[in-house]
Amino acid sequence: HLVRTAHGWIYWSQSLVDDAADAFLAALEADPDRLEAEPVAESLRLGIYSVEGHYFAQNRLDKARTFHRRLFDTYRDNPDWTNNYAFACREVGLALAAQDELEDAQAVWQESWRAYTRTVELAPEDVRLVNDRALIAVYYLEDETHLPLAEQELHRATQLGQQQLAELPGDVPARERRDLDEAVGDAWENLAYLDVMRRQRLDRAEDFLTQAVKHFPFESRPGVVAIRSEIERLRSENP
Repeated sequence: HLVRTAHGWIYWSQSLVDDAADAFLAALEADPDRLEAEPVAESLRLGIYSVEGHYFAQNRLDKARTFHRRLFDTYRDNPDWTNNYAFACREVGLALAAQDELEDAQAVWQESWRAYTRTVELAPEDVRLVNDRALIAVYYLEDETHLPLAEQELHRATQLGQQQLAELPGDVPARERRDLDEAVGDAWENLAYLDVMRRQRLDRAEDFLTQAVKHFPFESRPGVVAIRSEIERLRSENP
């Protein structure tokens, strides 16, 4: 394990990041049980964090996706890594869709859903992660089989988030409070999007949007504007 990991760090020191990635993954695949508990210096865990950080910093999302897919095949118990895998897939899917490669985009988004699902299993009370998993089904997947779970999880995110906001200590950093508040608002907004954009259902959407704008960034949420515009369009067509 130490020799294989050292190979990865030699490549890393020479800025051969792709070779380092292969070496670190090979070390993990040889014996996953030897993965260190903490990312200490020269460790395999730190090597994996370093490679993924480099790929994201360089916006090499295809490389980030393939790296994390191989990582996911061997080790699925780190929510940071599974979340980053899901995010990379989401962004790669958006790039494919922008090039009208819609079938490939759908396949990659299904990959994202699987990775987010594992992430939520590992961190079931993280409101942002619960929302992000649901978002894949609500916004991107043509397959509607995941929508009931997505809706259920969005409602859970709003309830969980409100409880967590109420329990935050007074000295919590403002950024932490704002991020949680934003995640709660996103969940409400995504419930409205699901009803209006996916189901053309209008009876609950305004209530969802009213809740959404109570949370950061409040009335400046661009998604709320788009959903309300669609509500008006649907009402004009079906007075």
